[in-house]
Amino acid sequence: MGFIYNYPGAQDQATYDLENAIADPTRRIEQFIQSRIALDGIALADIGAGGGYHACLYAAQAAHVFAVEPAPAMVRQLYERMAAQGVTNLSVLVADAEAIPLRDQLVDVVHSRFAYFFGPERPGEVRSCAPGIAEALRILKTGGYFFIIDNAHTSGQFAAFLEQYAYTRGRARAFQDANDAFYAGHSFQHTTIESTWTAPDRTTLRQVVAMEFPPAAVEPIMAQVTGASLSYHYRVYYRQK
Repeated sequence: MGFIYNYPGAQDQATYDLENAIADPTRRIEQFIQSRIALDGIALADIGAGGGYHACLYAAQAAHVFAVEPAPAMVRQLYERMAAQGVTNLSVLVADAEAIPLRDQLVDVVHSRFAYFFGPERPGEVRSCAPGIAEALRILKTGGYFFIIDNAHTSGQFAAFLEQYAYTRGRARAFQDANDAFYAGHSFQHTTIESTWTAPDRTTLRQVVAMEFPPAAVEPIMAQVTGASLSYHYRVYYRQK
């Protein structure tokens, strides 16, 4: 088994589900995807599917979804979600992005959202993301689309909070430029989707913020937020095979 990111949502499913529920509430990401390719009746691979929130959503339209996820805690959540929602057209593949047990040219769409085995290597890392991209393209049909959803690092309130309190401290522009250059080198285009986190109340928003940021940052972040919504921009990298 290769690199597995220990996402906090693996230990806190309730907050992880809340985050998915409040993120991009008007589904602007899906609207962009469907501006490129219709999802009705297709085969879709969700690489780094996590707890299956988006894989199950796509299963409502697609003919079949293959959810690829290596982390045991996330796979457990995925099976639980499938059972709770009665999803029958979804196959779970416990596998690395670099070795997906599917045949060549099987799927119409590859989707990957905040899957940390994609993107440029950082100093000190030993992973390589190029094999995962090659494997995704292998299972993608000619004419199909590959979408990678990441954070936009230089616009939106969430990006500003990352730069103030988390991993992009003072390096947001460098992170964005490195990501853009890496994906351009693999023939991806990019667009920025301007969306929000919109929670039902500030208590819910605080709970999600507390999962994503250090404890000392939570109240300073909430002091900068009006109501229960903050602007959250996504960088979507996409290419057609």
